[in-house]
Amino acid sequence: MTNKFILTAAGAATAFVATSASAELMQFHYDKYAGEAGWTISDSDGNMVASASVTTVSGDAYVSQALYYWSGSDSDAGYAFLVELDLAAGDYSITLTDTWADGWAWAPADGSDAFVYGDYSLAFTSGSSVTGSFTVPAAVPAPGALALLGLAGLAGRRRK
Repeated sequence: MTNKFILTAAGAATAFVATSASAELMQFHYDKYAGEAGWTISDSDGNMVASASVTTVSGDAYVSQALYYWSGSDSDAGYAFLVELDLAAGDYSITLTDTWADGWAWAPADGSDAFVYGDYSLAFTSGSSVTGSFTVPAAVPAPGALALLGLAGLAGRRRK
């Protein structure tokens, strides 16, 4: 008996989901002087996928953004800048910049959480720039989608 595997449309869609891009939420903690802030995200080939000068985001990966006071109703603690980017699984580098060259640290913002993505955090406590890297993991299909993929294989088996 020869076992054959047939990938149905449902199975193909499931397999594709694991490699496609997904919206990823990035958090930036600007200090009180957000007008000095900028950043660039590049893929592992060095291609810029998104960048921003204060709150003007550009790049093919851009999805949405929101700017909030970090705490309370004034800018003393800085700003939370949330940006949603459509990133494929892979490695990325990020460079944070500050035109005044004092980092994103102005009391009470200390720059320790200048950029946060998932469990990754990049501090920017002084200087005109800092660079780090992070990884966007491959999307994992939901258990139901995996079950459909398995059923597709079972349905494709023939007995001779």
